[in-house]
Amino acid sequence: MEKQRVILQVGMETYVMDMEDAIKVTNILGMSERFKRKGYGGAATFHIWEEASPPLAPDRAIHLLDKATYNIAKLAGKPVDDL
Repeated sequence: MEKQRVILQVGMETYVMDMEDAIKVTNILGMSERFKRKGYGGAATFHIWEEASPPLAPDRAIHLLDKATYNIAKLAGKPVDDL
């Protein structure tokens, strides 16, 4: 049986993977510490903290991808403007 493909969106980036792997990724992200750099140069400060967020937070979304759409998108490859 073929695995269900999904689109996983993390922030502004999107990835295609098996549903099982997408769930693993979101669970790992949900357990990870957060990091932020504020400012630039010598005035920059760095911050790391734990954030109580569910494994599937609103900024990480999984969308089902049907086989036909996957095959058409795979055939099209990378967009011309990104080459």
